[in-house]
Amino acid sequence: MRSVEPEVFLVARPKVDYEAMAAYLREVGGERWLERLDRDQLGNDAQDLAEFAGKICYRSWEPGLNPNVRKTRDDQDAYLQNILRQQHGSVLEHVSFSFVLHNVSRVFTHELARHRPGTAISQESLRYVRLDELPFWFPDWAREDAELMKRATALLAELEEFQQWMAGHFGLDDDATKMHEKKLKTSFMRRFAPEGVATGLVWTANIRTLRHTIEARTDQGAEEEIRLVFGKIGEIMLTEAPALFGDYTVTDGTWVPGWRKVLPEVRARLVYLAAQVVVDQVARGAEFVEHPRRPADHRIRPAHVDVPVGPGRLCGQFRHGAVHDVFRHGAVHDLPGRLVRHRRDDL
Repeated sequence: MRSVEPEVFLVARPKVDYEAMAAYLREVGGERWLERLDRDQLGNDAQDLAEFAGKICYRSWEPGLNPNVRKTRDDQDAYLQNILRQQHGSVLEHVSFSFVLHNVSRVFTHELARHRPGTAISQESLRYVRLDELPFWFPDWAREDAELMKRATALLAELEEFQQWMAGHFGLDDDATKMHEKKLKTSFMRRFAPEGVATGLVWTANIRTLRHTIEARTDQGAEEEIRLVFGKIGEIMLTEAPALFGDYTVTDGTWVPGWRKVLPEVRARLVYLAAQVVVDQVARGAEFVEHPRRPADHRIRPAHVDVPVGPGRLCGQFRHGAVHDVFRHGAVHDLPGRLVRHRRDDL
């Protein structure tokens, strides 16, 4: 058993062909935008590509090219901050980075695979790669527990020895053993490896996905190994594209973006207000609709809810399952739980 630490290697980043960009810009009259390269106002390929993709959406290389555009932002940091503020996420999807995630567990990779949109994954296959050892990561708190470490290392050593015994028992190193047979037996052998065994993969993700995943997987509630890895990825991205990751604040390992679609505290407030209004409408005999194709605990739905928010109003068309979804995932579990679990006559 070998003790390891999860590591992150950035192995690929965007590479812009500025000559091809210039050829396009000459076609549309936007050459002056690229002159900023000579003034050292461009040159970060990741940020330049994101800005280029944003500018093309509005033909906003300079005032006048689009009759509707009278002024443009020439400061890249300000421009990209506006992109983040406006949640113009599609332009961030053109910019991808590739990482080798080394000595991460299969616990980690199972969670990582849930973030599939905007990514590519190529993982070490234990159907082909035979385990002759069981590398394993222990968090600091586990290392400090002497009895735990004694028992854990003994167990891992026994499992490791069993892997080696099976390889000899199956004759996998014999010259006469065909690759098909090796693959068959190796696939069987991996079933006796712990889920915490260290592995490796190449993970590619675009900026939009990176921003979401760094936030989600460094949250205090995230699994500790994935928090560690995405903290490292966040540090790398802050260096690689500061204008696209500089809005984060980091507290106790948690990365919180300055810009997101709906901040949790705002969402919680809206859900609370929605619950108040729904209950009020129930009390006043508001009309509800029943969805015949859903289970009984999903049938009660208000047909329409107006939610007052601050000086204005938020009008929400909460139909069918929408109210249940908002309530179930929001901040006021008890009240809406009672609301959606009873038929109209029981309220």
